Amino acid sequence: MANNSLDERQVRRQEVIFEIIHTEADYIKDLRVLVDIFVQPMRFLKVATPEQCDLMFGNIEEILVLHESINAAFMERQRREYPVVSDIADELLPFVSQFKIYAKYICNQDNALRLVEELKKESAHFMVFWKERQGRPECRNLPMESFMVLPFQRLLKYPLLLQTLLASSDDWSQEYANGKMVVEQIDAWIKKIQDTQTKLDSYACLDALSKSIRDIDWTPYLSGEHRLVYSGPVKTSMPQLDNGQPDLLSKEEPGVMWLFDSFLVIAKPSSPGWAAGTGPTHKIAGCPAAARHAVHSSARAVPGSGGPGHRTPQGLAGRVPARDTRPVAHHDAADGLAGCAVFDKG
Repeated sequence: MANNSLDERQVRRQEVIFEIIHTEADYIKDLRVLVDIFVQPMRFLKVATPEQCDLMFGNIEEILVLHESINAAFMERQRREYPVVSDIADELLPFVSQFKIYAKYICNQDNALRLVEELKKESAHFMVFWKERQGRPECRNLPMESFMVLPFQRLLKYPLLLQTLLASSDDWSQEYANGKMVVEQIDAWIKKIQDTQTKLDSYACLDALSKSIRDIDWTPYLSGEHRLVYSGPVKTSMPQLDNGQPDLLSKEEPGVMWLFDSFLVIAKPSSPGWAAGTGPTHKIAGCPAAARHAVHSSARAVPGSGGPGHRTPQGLAGRVPARDTRPVAHHDAADGLAGCAVFDKG
């Protein structure tokens, strides 16, 4: 097919195909920068321990090898059919089953970035290395962290590009079937990563709570699988008795809430009059689900803090749990807690 014989829809299809090819090549270049400028020199120069390097970079080199193969297939297809490339989804399809390697890297991303921040603060050697490498021409003045999050972004980019490609394809064609199959398989991998991430985040939250609030028996919760649904600040009140009657207009106090699939934890931060360990720390058993939901729905979150109706996902664009549920938030929020109540479905 001659290039000048393409209609508007076919031109758009070619534009998307070339965008997929060229962004794949750019992705490879940036992964090589991460590996060649940061990962390998950091290990060779012993800027960080082998364990720290493994935590920061995981299996990034395995991801690079996979995408070098994908890029080679794309380049060969373009060379063979230039200037009009008939399809690109069929070149990607044989590799999608290997996208499972992303799970290890993505699920460890928060821990990796947190370790980078810790090393920048605590290790002068690391900080000198970090700054020197960022200043190299290959890095374009971008910090190491910008390259570390690229696998996140690339994985999400494929379905978006391929959906655009589908919109420019005839739904009866083999090209459409190829693209649809790739989108479905990548979405399936994203969902599996989401489920794994949620389990890890939920357990990390429970573990942090159990270490910060020691006078509650957390064994039943730690021994099972519980999904963290939401976490964030809330307004709480402790009704005061006036002549034996509750004062429903009692003063509101700031609190922290963790809503799991089968129980709810509300804690009060330490403050004057609420020294650690002296607050109303207890478990309220047999709380019905309706009561738990009422507590959740009536909670008033601080604007912009990740409260109900306010979530700012990072990374997997809502496919992986919003980052307001990551373990670091639970550790921070759990420090210095005084009063705590666990509302169990019972």
